[in-house]
Amino acid sequence: MATQYSTILKLGLPQQGELDGTWGDEVNNKVTNMVEEAIAGRKVINSWTTNSHTLTVVEGATSESRAAILTLDDDGAGNPSAAATVICPANSKIYVVQNSCGQAATLKTPSGTGISVPNGSTAVLVCDGTNVVIPSATLENVLDAGNSTSGKDIVVSAGDDVTFSSSSIAYFGAGNALKIYNNGSNSYIDEVGTGSLFIRGIDIQMGTPFGAANFVMDVDGAIDLKYGSGTLCISTSATGVDLPAGKAIKVGTPSIYSGSGDPNSTVTAVPGSLYMNSAGGADESLWVKESGSGNTGWVAK
Repeated sequence: MATQYSTILKLGLPQQGELDGTWGDEVNNKVTNMVEEAIAGRKVINSWTTNSHTLTVVEGATSESRAAILTLDDDGAGNPSAAATVICPANSKIYVVQNSCGQAATLKTPSGTGISVPNGSTAVLVCDGTNVVIPSATLENVLDAGNSTSGKDIVVSAGDDVTFSSSSIAYFGAGNALKIYNNGSNSYIDEVGTGSLFIRGIDIQMGTPFGAANFVMDVDGAIDLKYGSGTLCISTSATGVDLPAGKAIKVGTPSIYSGSGDPNSTVTAVPGSLYMNSAGGADESLWVKESGSGNTGWVAK
């Protein structure tokens, strides 16, 4: 009976009574050498057809699909010219993929899904008999095999999220100088190092999650402070601090108001408050609230 071969690695399975006189050579060539290839062998893949390559499968002899390490290279003529695909058999196996072909390359089975390895990266991948997957969920393996960037940059696709639980902290800098976290009730940005916390932008707005921007700083450096749903209360400019009409500066309970004309019957205030009349006039520019808590009792000075 002729030699049979194993399903996955295609190792020779000599039958009882065959290979008389050549047993050692046959076992070494079809079993021992093939096991070594599966454990430590490396194959260079540098032939591409329409940016694709199918790994060779050979029974009892060297083949690409049996090798432990696959080094993906170009063919010297600019191929692959776009994202490449390497097809492996739908058999369980571990592959170490070194990609230097000039393009991102996906290792996959003929009808299953695969993993893309960025150019210049090395990844350890597993074929589970149906699909090619990342063997563990460690962040380093995910970044090695799952990103289109070099190094360990994190790229999050549209619609995907990075989630931290209430017991997790994002640390930045030497000695964890900056940390961002939520304690289950409140959220914090802590700068605990020797430096300062800078918040910088062309335009900066801070407010409620419901849309009201209560602090606004624009590109010119002007700052607006608003109240409630966005009513302007105070602004800064190159000449100083500006208050909109009808707003006051409070010093304790009394306030300082401004407007045009007589404040009686129009400005409600407590005694001791001041009113500056932009319309001017003799003895009409400054008013003092001398009595009452309503809009009367203003006396011109």
